[in-house]
Amino acid sequence: MEQELQELRVAVAALADQLRIQNELLAAKDAQIAALTEKIAELTTKLEEKNHKKNSGNSSTPPSSDRFEKPAPKSLREKSGRKPGGQPGHKGKGMKLDRKPDEVISHIPEKCQGCPKACLCTMKCCETRYEYEAVVQTKLIAHKVMKCTCPLSGHLMTGTFPANITGTKQYGAGVAALATSLFTVGYMSVDRIQKLLNSLRIPISTGTVQNIVDSAALSAKEPVNSIRQKVIDRDITNFDETGLRVAKKLHWLHCACSGPWRFYTVQERRGEKGIDAMGVLPNKAGGVATHDFWKPYHKYENVEHAMCGAHLERELVYAAEIGKQAWAKKLRKLLQLMCHRRNELMADNQSEFLATELQEYLDKYDRIVARGMKVNPIPERKPGQRGRLKKGKIRSLLERFRVLRKMSSGSQRIGGFHSRTTMPNGPSVLLA
Repeated sequence: MEQELQELRVAVAALADQLRIQNELLAAKDAQIAALTEKIAELTTKLEEKNHKKNSGNSSTPPSSDRFEKPAPKSLREKSGRKPGGQPGHKGKGMKLDRKPDEVISHIPEKCQGCPKACLCTMKCCETRYEYEAVVQTKLIAHKVMKCTCPLSGHLMTGTFPANITGTKQYGAGVAALATSLFTVGYMSVDRIQKLLNSLRIPISTGTVQNIVDSAALSAKEPVNSIRQKVIDRDITNFDETGLRVAKKLHWLHCACSGPWRFYTVQERRGEKGIDAMGVLPNKAGGVATHDFWKPYHKYENVEHAMCGAHLERELVYAAEIGKQAWAKKLRKLLQLMCHRRNELMADNQSEFLATELQEYLDKYDRIVARGMKVNPIPERKPGQRGRLKKGKIRSLLERFRVLRKMSSGSQRIGGFHSRTTMPNGPSVLLA
């Protein structure tokens, strides 16, 4: 009996050792699972941050900042439900012929070719088709000055070269125009222009191409100043700026446009100094300046300020799709409705909404922004936390819309949209 008890104790001890080992293995697995869970949470957070990153499709950042993470092209327009293409009843417009044919080729029946009696047949055209063709041709023109002795007077007569022929070997105005067009309109480098002209049997150096472009820039100085003045005189002007590299250094391309006029200038500075150097906004005598919400623009009190609707739409796209904000989708639809209604009024030569209609838009605007503020409160300061609290992108966007509303309060405008009959392309939300 004693021996059986001893064997039982040994078996229980062995079983206890096995249970202890299994518990240790389970504890190790639990620790491993906890570590993996923490790693998954960390990677998920990084992925969300990456997906929530602003790009040119959902913010005002330029496409160049997307680098290798460019978003898929997506239009800001809502789907209409109609099939793409011309709608029923649309007359349509085809390619127009802008001149009479430079060359006419008649195609006779194949069996009539070489027929000895073909000249006796009366043929008429049964169908005509037109073809636009491009012929690239270069010429080497030799200008020769001739001389002779006049048999009447006995005097020696000598011809003269045209005024534009000043050297023994030179390039014509067509070459200069082509090189300048490729540089300015085609955005080609001087080196590529030189190689292209060489392929057309025009022997030219990169230095000469650069001289041609520099000469064209000097001759365009007066027209450029005229364009700048036309942009200054326009009632509504759109402003924007973007970065670009000049001689490996960051510069800023400033743009001011209105109607058919576009004025560009490259400056070393982006802010007030760059805007002043451009010479458009500081010299405007009233009117409306449409731009994004960049603060340096608002320093100029000689104009009214309007917010670019396209910028606002992209910001609302980010809030609705990435931030999952229902209010953003509603506000975007409201702005689109206001813009559509404004276009209808302008088509009827109206410059303002009715007071009741305007108030309905403003009330709805206020309710949507208030709802957004409620679901996106300012974060509370934690014990011991210092510095300015980060509001986040969504809250900052909402406060921007609230500022827009306050600054346009009391003005006779179309629900935040400027109501003048001369409007830039796209909606513009009035600030002041």
